[in-house]
Amino acid sequence: LVFWVPAAGWGELAQRWPKLLLMVALTAAANLLQNHAARLLPSGLRASCMITGTSVGALLFGWLLFRERLSWLQVLLAVVLVASAVVAALGTHAAHEIKPDIRRGGIFMAAMAGLMAVIAVLLRDLANASSRLLMAWAWEFGSGLILLGPLLWMYRRGWGADLGTRVWRIALASSPTVVGSGANV
Repeated sequence: LVFWVPAAGWGELAQRWPKLLLMVALTAAANLLQNHAARLLPSGLRASCMITGTSVGALLFGWLLFRERLSWLQVLLAVVLVASAVVAALGTHAAHEIKPDIRRGGIFMAAMAGLMAVIAVLLRDLANASSRLLMAWAWEFGSGLILLGPLLWMYRRGWGADLGTRVWRIALASSPTVVGSGANV
């Protein structure tokens, strides 16, 4: 799909590489914060914090930085999104594998949501200047690539026989993310 992006989109992306690099680095930090929170919060609560915090933060940044206003339909959709996140947090699903620490996990998720809100604003700006699909691809690709160094360090003593199979399955399973990210931008 990335090959359908006009050449001008690639040129715009190349001119804005520092902002893309910042966005990718912030995403890596947000992913690490979420991984720490995964040890402390049930998955539903974690998803609720991520969706709600990112959405509210991005709305506030859009309003404060760009003076954006929402239509009634957008407000309704935002309320549905936040309500869905709250409903997802209810129950005891996936709490049996962890020892919950709501305060510490909440701090990790609040920091993660704040970073993701900044990333959403950066992504919006870059997508408007370039191609939405290209920006989604570059963000997803860069977010994976930046974590390759730590992964190589973790497996420096050996990869294991099934690594190729695992990488292929993960790549195949995550490939729709680029299309979904492009559609959401």
